Amino acid sequence: MRGIVDLFCGIGGFSEGARQAGHQILMAIDSDQRALEAHKQNHPGSEHVLAELPNGLPPLPRDTHIHASPPCQAVSQANRRVNAKEREDALSLVEWFLSLVESKRLKSWSMEQAPTRVIIELLAKRSKRSPDLFAYAVVNLSHYGVPQDRRRVIAGTPSLIKRFVQRVSPPCTVADVIDSLPSRFIMNSTTNTPCNGGFRKLRPEEHMRSVDRPSYTVLACNPLKWVEEDGTMMRKMTENEAATLQTFPASYYLGGGSVSSRRRGVGNALPPEVARRMMAP
Repeated sequence: MRGIVDLFCGIGGFSEGARQAGHQILMAIDSDQRALEAHKQNHPGSEHVLAELPNGLPPLPRDTHIHASPPCQAVSQANRRVNAKEREDALSLVEWFLSLVESKRLKSWSMEQAPTRVIIELLAKRSKRSPDLFAYAVVNLSHYGVPQDRRRVIAGTPSLIKRFVQRVSPPCTVADVIDSLPSRFIMNSTTNTPCNGGFRKLRPEEHMRSVDRPSYTVLACNPLKWVEEDGTMMRKMTENEAATLQTFPASYYLGGGSVSSRRRGVGNALPPEVARRMMAP
């Protein structure tokens, strides 16, 4: 059993998976008070620190596993709502954490991020310079027990990454995890696609799929929809259904506040099943 420090912990996806793998969550840090309160409800024995990293980083316990999931939405080049300054600030948090790994020579660490070109280039540079400290893999989490297509880059201690990438399994589907299915089809929020220098509207069948497949990615906004076979919308997925696709236990407390706040906490989380496989002996 290891002690765990969860940076940018959110509602606790990594913490929950690490707990399931038999570890003790010692400290959780986030700047979002509602997310931190949700984490505290699920992991009451941990020390909870409301802080804006990196400036608010407290002294870290010795001989622990340090995990970080810096906010990744602003790093994505596809996110047109983010300006250059916001993207630069988000990237600086990733660079800060990787520098912390290097300066402290952390013996056990992990990080989850969106697999953007700039993030992969940062990790490739670090792993080439310090192969004893840095390793990474770009994976689709549908091969790691998550019933959705969700591409991520997982970085960490070389031995941890080596074990993790070997723990693949056949993809599971929406129908495998949701018992009372409102429909046999789901749809994502994509509405158009590039075409001849512009865009064209997608036909319903181009952004819907059967529940006998992994779902589309669960997002922090724009929830997935239950639809009829012809694409007619029935209703949006609830935050609890989205949490099931993210592999949270049914009893997991998703937080107070608005529905959109809970959706954001679920969509931003690292699926616990991924963390469990990362941290299993």
